Amino acid sequence: MALYDLGDQVELVIYVTTDLGVAATATVTCTITLPDGTTTSPSVTTSATGTYEITYAPAQAGTYYVRWVADAIGGTAVEDDVFEDSFTVSESTNTYVSLDEAKSFLNLQTTTDDDEVLAYLEWACDLAEEIADTKFGRKTYSTEKHTIRDARESIQLRHKPILSITTVVERGTTLTANTGYTHDAEYGTLYRMSGTYDSTTWETGTNAVSVTYVAGYAIIPTPVRNATLQILEHLWQNQRNPSGRPTRGQDYPQAGANWNVPNKARDVLLDYRPPLVR
Repeated sequence: MALYDLGDQVELVIYVTTDLGVAATATVTCTITLPDGTTTSPSVTTSATGTYEITYAPAQAGTYYVRWVADAIGGTAVEDDVFEDSFTVSESTNTYVSLDEAKSFLNLQTTTDDDEVLAYLEWACDLAEEIADTKFGRKTYSTEKHTIRDARESIQLRHKPILSITTVVERGTTLTANTGYTHDAEYGTLYRMSGTYDSTTWETGTNAVSVTYVAGYAIIPTPVRNATLQILEHLWQNQRNPSGRPTRGQDYPQAGANWNVPNKARDVLLDYRPPLVR
């Protein structure tokens, strides 16, 4: 499955052949199913016998499903075939370590592997944030909805730490900071207020509260950057290791544990997990 960013031009191609493997002409159509379930059928072009292509500019983040249909292969009405594929478009690159920094750490001097390095770097950043239970890369979360089933004074936002809160809407009413709500930035907790000093409970209901906010670190701590690069290095080297596992004596978890993260990186990242008790 190919990975792209919003704004990329996606170039898709298929090669049509007869049963004997000979390149052949056909009537080719392509249908793309978008992440929201709608479909589109881009114009198909051909650059050589049996080669059919489209260029597509995705406007949504998510997974796209591609279905090619080749009819009348080689001019034979009963000869047809179906080709299916998919690709994923990221809303934004979730990397708080730059590509140049990653390539320098991996001692890569050319641009040949840039796309592959970036994919592994995103994976390394995701793993680091998962281990730390903390959002390191700055990201805006729009209209995160919360269902309130019982009377409570606080809501736990899904990402922390909080850099800023844009809006808090409770059952259609926009609340004012410091009088309608306040928050704990480190723990990602949102508290309902009924005045400057008085707390109250949130109104109940399905999707009763909607929050738009920014989570992450304004400045990524150096230990976090280094730990993330160590994860990247392991992922990069491991995919070139035919055994798929580190060699004896390397600093990785014991057999049966998560081979994706070196112990030395995990230990650093665990220090960034918020305490369970405030």
